[in-house]
Amino acid sequence: MELNDLANRFVPGFTVNVEERSALEIQMALRQTEERLSGLVVVLWNTDYLLTSLYIKTLLYLFAFKITYHIYTSSFHTHHTTILFRIKFWGRVTGTTADYLIAFGLLNDSKSANKKFFYCTSKDLTLQQMPELTEPFEKLASSLGGGRFLGQPGKLLGPDADAAEEEELDENGNPKPKKVKFSEGHLLAYTVNQIDHDTAVVPRGAFVVSPTHHVASSPLFAGLAGTDAASLASYLHFRPAEHPSRKHALTKSGVVPAMDFLDPCSEDSPSGVWSVRVDNGRGLAELRSLKWPGYFAYHLVGSSKYGAIYVGDGVENTSLQFML
Repeated sequence: MELNDLANRFVPGFTVNVEERSALEIQMALRQTEERLSGLVVVLWNTDYLLTSLYIKTLLYLFAFKITYHIYTSSFHTHHTTILFRIKFWGRVTGTTADYLIAFGLLNDSKSANKKFFYCTSKDLTLQQMPELTEPFEKLASSLGGGRFLGQPGKLLGPDADAAEEEELDENGNPKPKKVKFSEGHLLAYTVNQIDHDTAVVPRGAFVVSPTHHVASSPLFAGLAGTDAASLASYLHFRPAEHPSRKHALTKSGVVPAMDFLDPCSEDSPSGVWSVRVDNGRGLAELRSLKWPGYFAYHLVGSSKYGAIYVGDGVENTSLQFML
């Protein structure tokens, strides 16, 4: 969701206060510029036929932020690298001592709906990338159940949290890098991934597959009609498809329709996990997740406007099957 939409869709101060919003706007812009610049420099540095002068390369490094997304995706597509689309606000995960503010960016080199997540706390509003989750860390996070955060990303968790760490030396007698231990930051990354996997709603047609079979926002999307907006089948999960028939859609040649590469929310289990409501007075469709209380998605009927946000404690509603 765009930060500008928060004031229009939610009670001011409920999701982010004035100070947090101002800091986030700056941090998101900086992170976006840094990510795009670093990716673009890799492209330029490896483009031998286009750039041969170190002087030119240096100048382009300094002024690369002036080059638009259209230019570097169309002109340098043969030297593909990871560059972010615009970074957006994802939501807020509440904690005991501080809250986590989450942002995400879409990867332009993605042949699926992949994202890159960033976070900061309400006490330190400097965005940083989510820590990497290894398979052992994912299993540990799953066993801990997620949720109920303190707001201290560096706090160690798990069975080795209090274990003393001995310094190890390499063959030259130099200290080896310290082993990364499981922390609340890793638990946050796991929880955000789980929530995003089960939610991440977009209207049908909002994203398309480009001729190079990369997922991209559709410039022709004009919104859903009133009847379609009230149907759960009109909303898709913006994530790599899991249904067997859609999983390999991006590897096929030819045009790929939207329903063929993203899974519809209407197939979610159990049935009734989503609440869909259309406010005809405002022309607004609203979706709420009963599995992850605090997730809210909206679509302005007949327009290209849509968005979503999560504001909650990161705890899954495990009693959902008994509520339906």
